[in-house]
Amino acid sequence: MKAVVVTGDCRIVIKELPVPEITEYEVLVENLYGSICTGTDLQIIDGTLRGIQYPAMLGHESVGRVIRIGEKVKNYALGDLVTSAGAKADVNRGLYSHWGGFAEYGVATDYRVLLEDGLHEQELMPYKCNQKIPADLPPLEATMIITWRETLSYISRVGVASGDNIMLLGSGSVGLAFANHIVNLGAQCIVIGNPCMKGYFSDIGVHHFYDYKHEDVVKQIQSEHHSSFNCLIDAVGSAEYTQKLLALLPGRGKVGVYGLKQVEDYKISPLSHKGSITFCNYGYDPEEVHEQVVASMLCHQLCASNWYTPQSVFVMDEIAEAVEQLRQRKIMKAVIKIK
Repeated sequence: MKAVVVTGDCRIVIKELPVPEITEYEVLVENLYGSICTGTDLQIIDGTLRGIQYPAMLGHESVGRVIRIGEKVKNYALGDLVTSAGAKADVNRGLYSHWGGFAEYGVATDYRVLLEDGLHEQELMPYKCNQKIPADLPPLEATMIITWRETLSYISRVGVASGDNIMLLGSGSVGLAFANHIVNLGAQCIVIGNPCMKGYFSDIGVHHFYDYKHEDVVKQIQSEHHSSFNCLIDAVGSAEYTQKLLALLPGRGKVGVYGLKQVEDYKISPLSHKGSITFCNYGYDPEEVHEQVVASMLCHQLCASNWYTPQSVFVMDEIAEAVEQLRQRKIMKAVIKIK
């Protein structure tokens, strides 16, 4: 099979590898499409994400079809569409998986059977990204499910609700996902980001967008918004801007940092804020909102067309070009046709 691999000197190559073997709790999946994560995947390509071993098989936002089933599997059938099936690491070849979704074949785990057979709940987290999706959802569009699940789970845990006023720092594909959920929940969203992305946010109903490079964006927001904000979500990992925007939070406001690149490098001074703030380090669980995301797709509250255009689709051999277009902000999101 073919798989996308990032080498130790940060080159993207296509390698020919054996099709993965499966255990009795796993299914073999023929991957159809996978989208490039502008956070994790690009950091792996750049060599800036700590803890990554190279050469690394890339990709975690894939959708494919089950073609083989392990003996103990109960919750998958042949032909099922499943998310985030990745190729396994091959240590004998010196090849690591982070997380191997851009491979023609990947493996998904029936973690519910593992739970029945005694595996502890906390040990199941790596497998909860594997979820079935309805057969009538187009696989290309379904690659967005991974981003939508993580972001919806995150803001649900933060407690975003109808009527809230939310500040969102970041205007990439993750920021757009957060904004879409905030609008769907009936909250007001203002975005601080790159003006070239403003149109994407207008299309989903965000009407307050501020240029992060404005000389005094805090005063600009204060002059136009007189109601207080409940929460600030940093979708990019910018401590500098989060620190500035704290001035707009009232006492007992919430701060959620989702786009955290390096934990030890992210420093803010909460004592400079006049009131108390709650730092929301709640993480996310893709399983807990999977059905909600699928339902939102089926009723068109979440539409992949707000991220993808025909120009966003590439074949596997074009993945380096897709990465370059993302870096130049020519497209919001890139999807790779795998099979």
